[in-house]
Amino acid sequence: MNTRPEESGPSSLHMEGRAQDDSHIYMAARDMHYYASSPPATPPAVIRTLLADVPEFVGRSAELVQLIQDDDRARVLSVYAVDGMAGVGKTALVTKAGHLLADRFPDGQVFVQLRAHSPTQQPADPSEILADLLAHRGIPPQFVPATLDARAAMWRDQLAEKKILLILDDAVSRSQIEPLLPSSKDARVLITSRRLLALPGAKLLPLGVLPAKEAVQLFLRVSRRSASGAKVDAVGSVVAHCGYLPLAITVLAARLAHRPAYGISQFAAEFAELAEVHDRLGELEADESSLATAFALSYRDLNADEKRLFRRCGLHPGSEIDAYSAAALDDISLLWARRRLSALRSRCLIDEPAAGRYRMHDLVREYACGLVAQDSVEECKSATSRLLNYYCRTAESANLHLIHRSRASAATPSTQAGATPTLPTRDDALAWMRTERPNLIACISRASMLGRHAVVVDLAGAIAAFLQQEGPWPEAAAVHHDAAAAARHSGDALGEADALFDLATAQRLTGNHPAAINSLEQALTLYRAESPVGEAGALSELGVVRRLTRDHEEAQQLLEEALAIYRACKDRQGEADTLHELGRLRFQTGQHRAMVDLLTEALKIYRSVGDRRGQARVFHGLGAAEYQAGDYTAASALYGNALKLSRAFGFRLIEANTYFDLSHVEYRTGASSEAIDLLERAVDLYRALGFTLGEANALYDLGTLHSLSDEDVRAVKLLERAVQLYSALGSRIVECNCIYDLGRVRSRLGDRSGAIAALESALTHHQEIGDSKWHGEVRSAMGSLLALPVGPQEARALYERVMQTVE
Repeated sequence: MNTRPEESGPSSLHMEGRAQDDSHIYMAARDMHYYASSPPATPPAVIRTLLADVPEFVGRSAELVQLIQDDDRARVLSVYAVDGMAGVGKTALVTKAGHLLADRFPDGQVFVQLRAHSPTQQPADPSEILADLLAHRGIPPQFVPATLDARAAMWRDQLAEKKILLILDDAVSRSQIEPLLPSSKDARVLITSRRLLALPGAKLLPLGVLPAKEAVQLFLRVSRRSASGAKVDAVGSVVAHCGYLPLAITVLAARLAHRPAYGISQFAAEFAELAEVHDRLGELEADESSLATAFALSYRDLNADEKRLFRRCGLHPGSEIDAYSAAALDDISLLWARRRLSALRSRCLIDEPAAGRYRMHDLVREYACGLVAQDSVEECKSATSRLLNYYCRTAESANLHLIHRSRASAATPSTQAGATPTLPTRDDALAWMRTERPNLIACISRASMLGRHAVVVDLAGAIAAFLQQEGPWPEAAAVHHDAAAAARHSGDALGEADALFDLATAQRLTGNHPAAINSLEQALTLYRAESPVGEAGALSELGVVRRLTRDHEEAQQLLEEALAIYRACKDRQGEADTLHELGRLRFQTGQHRAMVDLLTEALKIYRSVGDRRGQARVFHGLGAAEYQAGDYTAASALYGNALKLSRAFGFRLIEANTYFDLSHVEYRTGASSEAIDLLERAVDLYRALGFTLGEANALYDLGTLHSLSDEDVRAVKLLERAVQLYSALGSRIVECNCIYDLGRVRSRLGDRSGAIAALESALTHHQEIGDSKWHGEVRSAMGSLLALPVGPQEARALYERVMQTVE
């Protein structure tokens, strides 16, 4: 099989373009919701019948038809931009369309909240959104480009030929949207905005208020009433005061639905009286003033306890709330929190996008914020403190399943009582962290703004291991930078040291090695005064950075010093991790047998402390060493152990890498068909994870194996796809080598023009990157090419180009 400049052997321990573990997997991007299941698509002809049972879409069937109908003539991406004022039902419309379209887009339906009008958060940065989207596709953070344009290009490549539905909700501008657009003609994009967005090629769908008749119908359906004569006129007066806005109408009708003894005429008179009162949402535009009256009437209908919870929801800095956080805010039991949230939901003051997860419309949140500002300062401070402490306690509990090193600082103990979710397993902890990630980040920001420095330090430390595993690492670096500043401000030396250590890890993972060294040296100074274990961790991490920058002598010294301290402190996990890093250093310097001794010692410790992931990585590394030594039987057995652990505990990237490396063993032992099967499994896993580099490597080797088996047509397709992926990733050397191999296979197929094009491309790439390692191969290929009847002038021109390149 092929050997490439960026991966001179089969082991991920020394393949610099390969991820080492499953730390890049990011299953739930912040502020995104993925439809797990949806009803099948419905033909437009029966949509109106379907909508008869969906009150929210009274009067919107024509618009829904436009969104879900297919255009068989479309040869470009289908983009629909729905614009309209707040409360008109834009999000509800595109969300319903998403459900109806689900089976037409089997590669995914993605909802992205762009936050143009969030009262508590800034509009989403398209560069950050792209980092999240790429992370959800499984791209390791270190392979996510730094610039917006490069991220957009990678995102488009990820969605090439994919049937995906992308919903971009509450967009602020064209510049925010355009980088997020896929290029596949098989994709569809639905956009909502309060502004008219002039996007080239987009189908514009302005959404106005409901016609009077449909507005009355909506009110009657939601309120579960019927009316005729004067009662219809009374409802007409109510919906007119609502400005015919669906949100205001739904809120009011839900209130009436829960008061069966109330007559329509009485309700209409009461609402008309309240509508004369000045607008509580004074900051809103005049066209939205009718909402304030609807909110005020629904709020007035709540009991005192429900009113208090509603107001305090305005203190929550994140986008969603659940019963646990509501209980903390209102200092009540979990049972009462659930009951009161249900009451707010029944009156349409909050939505429930997922079971047990509640979200306020932006305008409702603004109304709640205005109300809570009238409460006493002490009440608001106490509620906020309880909420922040709840997130700290639960994050620290989840972190126990994720952390891989001892922290020098201890979280500030909380004496606050209150319900917290039970997180007995690592999977439970990860699920909670992924769900609450936006809230956790928002709470850190709010605590920083309020000067709650200890909360910033504790909460950032509690999610450090999670952010390291899940990314995106630039966001992790920002969090830890703020935590270090907060600790420094409050004089917490160990908290600052831990935050600097976490910051350095994020900087290393993003490839910013100078910054990582600077942060680690600051942390080391602080640790040396107070924490030997912290000192050992900083020394070990410095050793890792020095190894990555090829300073092998310095790396050796740092790692050995860290190992001595860990042993003196009897920190077995730290000792095992450092032995593992020393083994990787030995392997990187060609001392394969020395690596085996170190990894074997690390394995014993990993077993004693129950670290399954560490064990899987050791088995994988030991298998690589045996492969390099030529003992394929031993390598196969060790890779088998790595696979067993990976499958059992869900280490999917380690599993994929092991399939990839085990295929080399099978090929070397003459089992080409088995090698192909393993590579196909690796491709499937890499693709499922969205790990593009792994997929490209496996496709390259698959193409090579098929070419060696005289299956050149299949080989060409595989190599062409690998070239596309390498190009998107910017892996120029491997791309160049793959193009060269593609040209050779095309030549064997008699595709002279294709072979010439590939060779010219390879020559250009080699010349641009200044690579001289393949000059002999290029000369040999040119000799073969000149033997073909391509024409003397074309052959001479090619030959002259080659000679200019290789001289």
